[in-house]
Amino acid sequence: MAVTESHWSLRVTLDRACKEDLETLRCLLSHKLPDGDLAAVLHEAIRCAIDKHGKRKGAVAPERKTKRPEAMAARSPEATSTISAIVRRSVWKRDGGRCAWVGPDGCRCNSRWKLELDHICPLALGGPSTIDNLRLVCRAHNLLHAERTFGREHMEGFRRHPGDGPTPLERAGGAPPRPAMQLGMRAP
Repeated sequence: MAVTESHWSLRVTLDRACKEDLETLRCLLSHKLPDGDLAAVLHEAIRCAIDKHGKRKGAVAPERKTKRPEAMAARSPEATSTISAIVRRSVWKRDGGRCAWVGPDGCRCNSRWKLELDHICPLALGGPSTIDNLRLVCRAHNLLHAERTFGREHMEGFRRHPGDGPTPLERAGGAPPRPAMQLGMRAP
């Protein structure tokens, strides 16, 4: 139903599995879409499906060419902090796609919002990017771990406060961490 000339209202009934898949996608997009806007999530899903099926049908050209094997071999694992896809998937599967942070009371966070890979022994302190040294945590617990490891004063250099200028990380070209936000979908 048209609401305005450029906006439409969509009413749809979902079964439980589809609703769970939609919530999972919303959580997976929480870094890109921090407000969790359902219309933006659906638009992203539609664009991805068009891209996937369009390539299969030949309607969409691939965006980039794959790297040459010799260029890939030239990069040594020590030269980068990149975590391999196999390790990422293993950690995701092991932690069940939820924050693995366990508080002092023994309760696990289990959030699915703004998940990040966290080095238990930080990379900066020589921790390896292995399955055993990585865990899936929400952004809030990742920041808490960093603060406990490196100190609040050090981590303040990486935070943005309203009205402040750029942080040292931003001046160096990095993106600042944003505060964690948890939104839930309401049941009808």
